[in-house]
Amino acid sequence: MVKIGITTGFHEAESVRYLRLDVRNYEAIINSGGCPIILAETSDVGILDNYISSIEGLLLTGGGDIDPVHYGEKIDGSVRIDEKRDAFELLLYQKAIEKGIPVLGICRGIQIINVAAGGSLHQHIDNHNRIDSEGNPRFHNVNITENTSLHRIFGVPALETNTVHHQSVKTVAPGFRVSAVAGDGTIEAIESENGFAIGVQWHPEELYRTQNIYRKLFDAFVSSSSLFHQRNENNA
Repeated sequence: MVKIGITTGFHEAESVRYLRLDVRNYEAIINSGGCPIILAETSDVGILDNYISSIEGLLLTGGGDIDPVHYGEKIDGSVRIDEKRDAFELLLYQKAIEKGIPVLGICRGIQIINVAAGGSLHQHIDNHNRIDSEGNPRFHNVNITENTSLHRIFGVPALETNTVHHQSVKTVAPGFRVSAVAGDGTIEAIESENGFAIGVQWHPEELYRTQNIYRKLFDAFVSSSSLFHQRNENNA
């Protein structure tokens, strides 16, 4: 069974730092045939290298904002910054890509991918938070770019997605292309032009149980990770 590393958020209480992870992230991986491996934050490069040698796919999960220092800006709307998580995930992503490990980024995850690869973010946008002005869950359509990996995965020109963010991709990183855009022009997905590295701004782990189309993204990710595993075995 292919091993998928999953990053976590954190919660601090009474000076104790706790791991925080929506279980739907690892349930989605299991549902698509993968074996989830929870990756605890570390600043120890040796441990991080062991993580990389132990996984065949990397899932970057949602969470707070990335310190804008990582894309050359000062704080101007960014909140809930976690410097330790930033440092860990940015380096983890870079090492995964260097080894050719498939990467899927969700919400904060798309932002980690974009920033790590040299892009930037809008530090605050309106009308993309979870609840609308009337207190209802917010959904909107995203248009999927033709001839992209995301279009091949979903097989449709548009999706109705949830929206749970106040930041988004601004400058797309070199080597990446936009693969989905909201009606207001907000970039909702990017993907690498070389290999499997896809980031989506919405939360498919919240949707795949009731809307089967979202399982296709996790299926494609686990399948790509399985191919990576097979190539490594063949080259061993």
